[in-house]
Amino acid sequence: MARQKGPFKASGTISDVVFYKSKFGYILRSKGSLNRKRIQKDPAFSRTRENNSEFITATKGVKTLRSAFRSLIHSVSHPFLAGRLTREMVRIIRADLIHDRGKRVIANENLVLLEGFDFNPEAPITKILFAPYKITINQEKGELLVIFPPFVSRESIKAPSKTAYFKITVAIAEIDFEKKAFVFNQQETDAMCANGDLIPEIRFMQNITADSKLPVFVLIGVSFYQLVNGNAYSLNDGKFNCLSIAKVDRGLRGF
Repeated sequence: MARQKGPFKASGTISDVVFYKSKFGYILRSKGSLNRKRIQKDPAFSRTRENNSEFITATKGVKTLRSAFRSLIHSVSHPFLAGRLTREMVRIIRADLIHDRGKRVIANENLVLLEGFDFNPEAPITKILFAPYKITINQEKGELLVIFPPFVSRESIKAPSKTAYFKITVAIAEIDFEKKAFVFNQQETDAMCANGDLIPEIRFMQNITADSKLPVFVLIGVSFYQLVNGNAYSLNDGKFNCLSIAKVDRGLRGF
């Protein structure tokens, strides 16, 4: 590898020499024999083609999942979210024991691997929400219920300093990864005091598609607010908000 000196800065290819810019300055190197056509046809790159195919399947799945929960994700967005989700989706695809390499899919029964995923790793829900809850899904009747028994907010919610209120959100999505389609619903509590008050039982009830073969995702989040001149404002642009995949029900397929 050689470095380019002098007043002229070039990028591109001349004969068998490639000029390009790097963090070390402008670099020269010899042109390699590897190209897109060779990767697509050469038997030596069969594993590369298989991995690329499954990676594309993973990225498409992540895009669908993010689209389903877009209205919530923006409030807890993290710069490495796409990469973290893609890594998990690749893991799900590799858990497919039916299809051949390169043709493995996002199988409903393996989506349970996403349970516990925190969209904001700097605010994992296990370190913020200590109130117990129960999720009940009846696919045959098309009913979903999330219940929080009464709890004391000071003991069950780890709120940042200067927090006046908090809200609990439950979001549900039935996702068809093959068709890149979804049905989304969201409910949230009113603003509740974070000063130690006893919070009465919270119930989230939602109808879902009866006898559906699609997986159902249940997300639970907590958002915080401070009081300024009588008005509630999101605390630090959502830095402390948490959102997690609490449950994935795989639907009736495969039972």
